[in-house]
Amino acid sequence: MSIIDYIVLAFSLGIMALVAVQSCVSQTKVALLRGLTISSVMSLSFVVFVALGMWLANKVRFDIPEVDSMISFGLIIVVVVKLLFSVRKGNVMSAYNIQQMSTLVSFVIALGINALILGLGVGFVGQLGADILKMAIPLVLVVWLMTMWGIMLGRRNVDIRHRRWQLIGILCLVVIAFKVAFFK
Repeated sequence: MSIIDYIVLAFSLGIMALVAVQSCVSQTKVALLRGLTISSVMSLSFVVFVALGMWLANKVRFDIPEVDSMISFGLIIVVVVKLLFSVRKGNVMSAYNIQQMSTLVSFVIALGINALILGLGVGFVGQLGADILKMAIPLVLVVWLMTMWGIMLGRRNVDIRHRRWQLIGILCLVVIAFKVAFFK
């Protein structure tokens, strides 16, 4: 995968973080210093989840390019379908009080499951050793910035269009899925 693919993947994960954090912070206000900590924890944990998925996929891959790309396509589409159902239902993660460390950990794990599945999908078509920096740097930067943006919007009770943002994230994932499956 190229650096552009990882930037698009980071943007999609950043949108998930933006929407979730904004809805949580609009329910319970978060201080700015605490927001910096939350953004740092989320961005670093997303890197860990994606890297863990890539590592697991590299351990079980078939080394047949057509099979690996179809598995990658299927795993990314699983996340797309999961996100489409949440957009249709209008689910928003507003039940989390992310000021407490225990709920922040469960919040990060809940969001990290999608990152783990995407890491599995990406791992079937990429190499962890060669792609770790191409994945980690954009992911840390984009998720950190978008999480901070979500915190700032939530603190000001700015109503963002959750469904529109989520559909943009879904579109990014669909583009990545088709690229890894059909365009090498």
